[in-house]
Amino acid sequence: MSESARVLIILILVFILMGISVIFVSGLMSRRTVQALFKLFRDAQALSPETARFAEEIGFKGRSILNFTMVRDYKPQALQLLIKENIIQVTEEGRLFLSEQTLADCQLSALDKKI
Repeated sequence: MSESARVLIILILVFILMGISVIFVSGLMSRRTVQALFKLFRDAQALSPETARFAEEIGFKGRSILNFTMVRDYKPQALQLLIKENIIQVTEEGRLFLSEQTLADCQLSALDKKI
């Protein structure tokens, strides 16, 4: 096998390993973000429609123009997933709360390691 073929194979393997690493890190960060969201809602005591809070009160901030240089924020995507799964529920006024009952019934409860 020629030297250029070996270099090409090594480069291909490096790119494959980089792709696998990106997928793994992204999944790990998503899991951590979901756990952090559970903690945010519990700390804010937003656990029922009566104690629901607006996103800003819980700790969500709007995107800034300068935010593009920062590390990727997984919270908006995680929040949308949790709303879609009805784990985070939205009141008519737009307040948010964590439904512990739905979380207990959901497969995502495995992600909920009490912090």
